[in-house]
Amino acid sequence: MFKNDRVTIVEWLIILIIIPIPVVNFIFLFYVLLNRNISKTIENLVYALLIMMLIALGLFAFLR
Repeated sequence: MFKNDRVTIVEWLIILIIIPIPVVNFIFLFYVLLNRNISKTIENLVYALLIMMLIALGLFAFLR
């Protein structure tokens, strides 16, 4: 899964189901970062999610 150059609709649905679950989300992120045979699209998605998490943590720390 997630190895082809194109991401299928089923794979997008799986991603959209996995992302809101916090613990599974982190497991998915680490799986993608450690796996080198992953689609470039999914890899870019994970980098974008990591950037969004860092911004959210920074805002949380700043506003607290």
